[in-house]
Amino acid sequence: MPDNSLPDNLNQRITSLEQQVKLFETIDQELTQGISLYRFIVENSHVGIFIIDDHYHIVYGNNELVNIMGYPLDEIIGRDFRSFIAADSETEVADRYAR
Repeated sequence: MPDNSLPDNLNQRITSLEQQVKLFETIDQELTQGISLYRFIVENSHVGIFIIDDHYHIVYGNNELVNIMGYPLDEIIGRDFRSFIAADSETEVADRYAR
């Protein structure tokens, strides 16, 4: 009687890998949909939204931020956000941001 354990083990492993691939494909699809929804919400928000890096530079801004600031996005991205703040408020705002 031939030993079928190796082919059986391989078939089980293949089945397991196929299930994992399907799971990862489902997760990838859900993440892609979530990212699309997030992007839609942020880009169509009536609130100015921006992201600042650890060095106070603006690394992202949405369309409403452009409307509020009155600058094109390419002039906002990369700038220190404190440069948009009145001089007498700059220290206080930077301190609050640091917290």
